[in-house]
Formats: sequence, C-alpha cells, structure tokens
Amino acid sequence: MGKRLQSWAEKVEITDTPQLFILEDVTGAGKTEAALTLTHRLMQKGVASGFYFGLPTMATSNAMYKRVTKHYLSMYESEAEKPSIVLAHGAREMNPLFQQTVITSGKDNSDYNEEDKTALAECHRWLADSRKKALLAPVGVGTIDQALLAVLPKRHQSLRLLGLHNKVLIFDEVHAADEYMFELLEGLLKLHLHQGGSVILLTATLPLEQRKKLVEIWQKASGNEVILPKKTSFSDFPLATHVAPGTKNPVQEHTMPSREAVSRAVTVTFLHDEASCIERIINTIESGDCVVWVRNSVDDALAAYSTLSTQMSNPDDCILFHSRFTLNDRNLIEAKVLNVFGKHADAGSRAGKVLIATQVFQESLDADCDLMISDICPIDDLIQRAGRLHRHSRDKQGKFTPGKPDQRGQPELIVHAPHWSDKPGEDWVRKDFRNTSYVYPSVGRLWLGMRELLKLGSMRMPQDARQLIEAVYSDEGREQIPASLIAQEQQVIGDERARENQAFARKLNWETGYQITSRGRWEEDEVEINTRLSEREEMLVVLLKVTEQDHLTFWCEHKQHAIQLSTLKLAKNKYADNLSPVPEKYQDQFDKLLAKYPVLQFKQCWIPEKDERFGYSPGSGFYQKIIKEEL
Repeated sequence: MGKRLQSWAEKVEITDTPQLFILEDVTGAGKTEAALTLTHRLMQKGVASGFYFGLPTMATSNAMYKRVTKHYLSMYESEAEKPSIVLAHGAREMNPLFQQTVITSGKDNSDYNEEDKTALAECHRWLADSRKKALLAPVGVGTIDQALLAVLPKRHQSLRLLGLHNKVLIFDEVHAADEYMFELLEGLLKLHLHQGGSVILLTATLPLEQRKKLVEIWQKASGNEVILPKKTSFSDFPLATHVAPGTKNPVQEHTMPSREAVSRAVTVTFLHDEASCIERIINTIESGDCVVWVRNSVDDALAAYSTLSTQMSNPDDCILFHSRFTLNDRNLIEAKVLNVFGKHADAGSRAGKVLIATQVFQESLDADCDLMISDICPIDDLIQRAGRLHRHSRDKQGKFTPGKPDQRGQPELIVHAPHWSDKPGEDWVRKDFRNTSYVYPSVGRLWLGMRELLKLGSMRMPQDARQLIEAVYSDEGREQIPASLIAQEQQVIGDERARENQAFARKLNWETGYQITSRGRWEEDEVEINTRLSEREEMLVVLLKVTEQDHLTFWCEHKQHAIQLSTLKLAKNKYADNLSPVPEKYQDQFDKLLAKYPVLQFKQCWIPEKDERFGYSPGSGFYQKIIKEEL
C-alpha cells in the first residue's frame, strides 16, 4: 500500500465545497487506496453519499469491482444501509461476481450471520436490470464511458445525471484519454461541479499542460479566480493536487516521495529488426526466464507469433493475445496469461514462456515478466508497458516473494525501433515499421521519446517520469521536432483539433437547458453515440460453426450468453465487409437461428471455416489467409 500517498489522503483538509483531486504517481503506488480514503472522508463530511469508480476498460473495471466489493460496506456508518453496488459496462451480465451480488429487492437477510452481513456485497435487481439505471446505485464501478454518456444527447441521459448526483467521481488512468474523450470529460467535470459533486483523477503520466488545464477547468466552472499550479519542475513528482475554489488556499500541491517498492531503474536498450528480437527471446527463454513482446498492431503480433512459435522447441510455450478474439476465447487467454505471468504464478509455470501481445496487455492485466520487448510507441505508453516489467517481487527462480526486494537484477526494456538519426527522413518510421506509423501517426513524438531515452539510457521511476513526458508533450519539446517530420506532426495536431471539435459538437449545451436545440438531435439508446472516437468504423461479428452433424450453431455454445461470447469486433471496411456470407447450404438453419435470436438481424454473422480469405482459431484469433493489397 502506498503509505505516503494514503497518509496524505488521511490528513489533507477536506472542505464542504466541490473539490478536485489529481493524484499522480507510478503504477502500483497506492493511488486507488488513497482515492478510496479521500472518498470515505468526503462521505463522512456529508458532501457525498456514494461514489462511481470509472476505469478505461471492461477488464480493469472487473478487477476493480472485485477489489471494491470486499470492503465498500465499511465506508458506510450503518450496516443496516447495505447500499447496492453495481458493475456498469456492456458485458457485466457475464461477470460471475456481479451476478452473485444481484439480489431481489426486499430480500430477507435474517438468515445471515452477523459476520456475513458486513461482508455481503448487494445489488438490488431493479438497479441491475439496465445500464441506464445502473448509476442510480449508491456505489458503482465500471467504464468511464458510462459516466461520460451523461453529457451526450441520448434518451434517459437525465437518469444517468441523476445517478451521478451527490457522488464522488473517481476516474483512473486519465492520461489515456484522447482529445475527444478529454473534451467530453471537461463537460462532465463542469456539470458535476454545478451539481455540488467532487472528482478524484488518478494518473501515472499526466503532462503538465493537461494538469494545468484540469485545474483551470474546475476553477472557471466554479466562477472563481483562476490560480494556476506552481509545481512544474521535473522533481515535482509524485504529486497530489487539491483544488477547492472559494477557500483560503484554492490550489494546494503536495510533492511526496514514491513508495520504495515501486521505485526502480529500468535499463533501456534498442534492437532494430524482428530477427534480432526473436534471437534475444530464444536466448532468454532457454535460460528459463519469461518474455513479453508488446507489438503495436494485431498483424505484427500475428507475424511474430507465427515466426517465433515455429523456432521454439515447444510451440505451446508461446501465447498470443490481441483484440481480435471472441469474448469467450479472450477470457480463456486472459486466464492463461495470468496463470503464467500473473502475481501468484509459480516459477515452474513461468519458465521459458513467451507472450506476444498488443496494447491489450498493458491496459488490462496485472501481470509481470522477466524481460520485455516493446515496439516503439509514445513515451507514456512505453512507461505503462515498462510497468509490467518486474511488476511483482520475485526471487531469482521467479517465485513470488511479497514484501521482499526483487532478486532478478535490474530489469531491461528492449525497444524495437528504427535506427536512430538526428536528421530522420519522412519515412523514418514508415520504412520498416509501416503498421506502427498507422497506429501512432505522430512520428515527431516517437522521435522525441527515443531521443530522450537514448540520452538517459534508462527509466528511473519516479525520478525520470516528468522529464520523459515533458520532453515529448511540452511546447518546448515539440519545437525540437526535426523539419522533415513537421508536416506529419501538423497533420496529427489538425486531426486532434478535429476530434475535439467533434466532441464539442456532440456534447450537450447546458446553457440552453433541456430543449431540442441543446445539441442537434436526441438519440435513442439503440443509436450509437460513442464516448470514444475510432479512426475507423468497426462492426460486431458473430462467429458460427458447423458441427460434425452438419448443424449450424454458435462458436461458443453457452446456455445464456452464446451470442456475446461468440462475438468479436473487426474493422468494417478492411475486414467485416469482405467476409464470406453464410453459404446457401446453411440458409435454412441460419433463418431458424434468426427467428430464435432476433438480435442477430442487427449483427453480421460469419462461418470462419467456410471462408477462403479469412480464418479464425482459438489460439490465433482472426487472421487473413490471403494477403491482398486492396484489403
């Protein structure tokens, strides 16, 4: 537990006005515990009656829900209150823990022991039967999207808004919000302040300019004079910022040392081609260590998996994890990854194992590895990935040793990147890292990040965190982007401004109140108004299979959730539009499925084994059999 940060949370003066807290520290430093401590104190003071914990993904929401259900009742003075706790995201019905907490309203609990009552997590069925009502529960955990929908013109928006009233909003990993989401977040912060609510933002790598903007937003929304943050040096990290407009000290900043257990130095080295990376992986696993290679695109991950697994003495020791798996297969792979790379994995399970993954690894799993290779990516993402390197304390054999120093030596992060050049050409990244240039179009920021890492030679956390971020995201840093990369950077900035404008155009205009002119048209829940802006249109594809008896059924034959568990998300133009339709031979069976499950009429169905160009397997996920340029 991050004692220093939590100690501050226990002692900082709490006012009875709407407050904003921004807690910045490295991964694993105890930000969650500090946030819950602040929330408890706000509730004790009577300025909040509950809280909503918003996270970036469904996987992180599920993990946080598990943590919060264990002790949230202790935050309420009376056991008799038994406040409901809700999990709020699109796949919550498939979360077994959430299903266990759902009870019938008015259920008699008299047959429980006294000890059981204090530990019982409950959710009344009326609150659980709809995501529109989910936020009405006193305690909620879910994706940040469920809260952001309160500022978008959807029917029942006011119900979500009512649900957030008198709650503390806790949002984790706010640094991951892009320009579109940040604009929606700004609208939500202003609205929540006007409802008298408080907000706690947690982050590991927030640029100073973004922190300044958040502090400014909160003060402007309150109608008070704007006082800007003063702690802006590289040494001002970890940092807790407390904004309470209208008080004697409206902006308080507290620098504190990070916990020793999460303070470390990571050696950074560079490799410039895939063959060198694979050679290093083979040498590492032969010595009994485990490796993770984080690739920037699914196609690159598939290529690396295909090449590496054939060179390994036991191909089953290589695991592939990316976003193009059905939900059922993804759940199975996540469980397998945690069994090998998770906190409680034993040394024998880890030895000689390799994980080839995409960004999903850094976003959702509490796992660690002995050696990490990462494709070049933005510096904040790289810091996030490095947080999974020696994340849990282990001895030299890889055995988990909680509370003891790690014995594996200094961790090493290998960055798979282009050869360094002080004067790079326009195709510096695109030439050999084509997919990376699509995923991360700001080549100038990649160049700035690599330059800083070469200069430092390592990542010392938390000492170097601010320096690394500011070298890339500050105005001074961007001014040093080479002339050959400026045109690409200007294009990226233009796209970012366009995303901001799209969010501004979509979010509700509160000044006009509730009327049709508040913002364009109001949409029903069935019409998608996204809280996240994707560069490409995506479609949900339901996988079907043909049994040995030539019977058509779902990829995952589950009694309750066969459709959801058999679904994956694909780019519409590149993949979904090019999938083979259900063959005529199976049309009668398919029509019967449509009649039994009407929701399939609004989804795309696909039989992988009957498609000549694309395929799917539980181990590889969705893949392309025949590479064609037009695809």
